[in-house]
Amino acid sequence: MGPVRKNPSPGAPRAYKKWSRRSAGLQGELDLASKLDGYERAQKDYRSAQNVLGSVRANDFGELSLKSMASMAYEGAILDDPSACHHLRNEKQIVVWSIAFDVTLLASRSTEASALTGQFAEVARRAKQSGTVISATDPALEAIATHRRTAADHLAAILATDATEPRTDARWDAEDRQEAACDREVDAAWMLAKTIPTILAGVAAVLAYINDFELAGDVWPVEEAYGIGPDSWHYKLRQTMAAAVVNLA
Repeated sequence: MGPVRKNPSPGAPRAYKKWSRRSAGLQGELDLASKLDGYERAQKDYRSAQNVLGSVRANDFGELSLKSMASMAYEGAILDDPSACHHLRNEKQIVVWSIAFDVTLLASRSTEASALTGQFAEVARRAKQSGTVISATDPALEAIATHRRTAADHLAAILATDATEPRTDARWDAEDRQEAACDREVDAAWMLAKTIPTILAGVAAVLAYINDFELAGDVWPVEEAYGIGPDSWHYKLRQTMAAAVVNLA
């Protein structure tokens, strides 16, 4: 089979009319309409699978490696020959984006663990000097980890929604997943505000995490939705931290 010759549409009206009739006839002979329908269905299934995998958070580097291999195999990153991944030329590498969030999340967990280890050591040293017995764990740290995870899931769901075509079933499904992820993050934020730290390092960790979250441009449940005063998120947080200080005094 020889090379395919390009035949662009002509500019002259009479020539274009003849060209368009010939083009329509060839499309009918090749049954391009049904082939295009099949391609669009396959594209929809492919994007849905990407969104599902992209919404799964990697809990360790083993799971991160598995997601990376899936992206390399199915999103074209492993293909050196451009012609081999020609079918992916209009597709987005959604799984790659989600892997970037996983790396950030795992790195932040490691950094926080190192910082809290030092805080725990200092609190333990002071407790030993005073003869006080403290717990090596704090429920506030688990609340921080849960909120960090749900916040990352929410952001990944937003990006997955943006990557879908508007007014399609895939878009509506993605919006449903985004709304559910938002609800989980809000629930985790309220749990963080209500969880009383049991050691001083826990109080410090909560306050530092809240400041870092806001400095990054993120927001907590807003007063417009929950009111001000005792019903607001920040009021509940201050009340919880005050209770922790009283307990530790």
